[in-house]
Amino acid sequence: MKREVTLTIDSVGRLLGVSYHDGYMTRFCLDGSLTFELCAIDDSLTELVMVGIELLCTDPLWEAAIVTDIDIWKAVAAPDVSWELLLEGRGGNGGVQKDIERYLPRFADFWLVQVGTAYGGGFSCLCESIKVFQTLPGNA
Repeated sequence: MKREVTLTIDSVGRLLGVSYHDGYMTRFCLDGSLTFELCAIDDSLTELVMVGIELLCTDPLWEAAIVTDIDIWKAVAAPDVSWELLLEGRGGNGGVQKDIERYLPRFADFWLVQVGTAYGGGFSCLCESIKVFQTLPGNA
């Protein structure tokens, strides 16, 4: 049975409370919101539903990509390197700091989500809200 899990992150932005490291992507659906699902090595399913997508940047992302990291920050607290990945290819002439200053007044309370995969690739997005779901093995 799928259940909602409280969004919990540590001091460096890592998602806690669900299995995902070395799991493989089973779903990436952009349809008004972004739903990202993966099957962890313990056979549990973890699903992130990101609503109110303002910005999205994907780096080559293949079917069944192996997930190494899921990092989540409030936009105002996200490190510059995460903003750089999100804004890749659309930055202005003033550098990433100027671009961050341009977005923060409107989106400081949004979430910056970054999913990294083995061998490179992944995605970053800026979204209004996030829900986390988990389905444990044998509870489909």
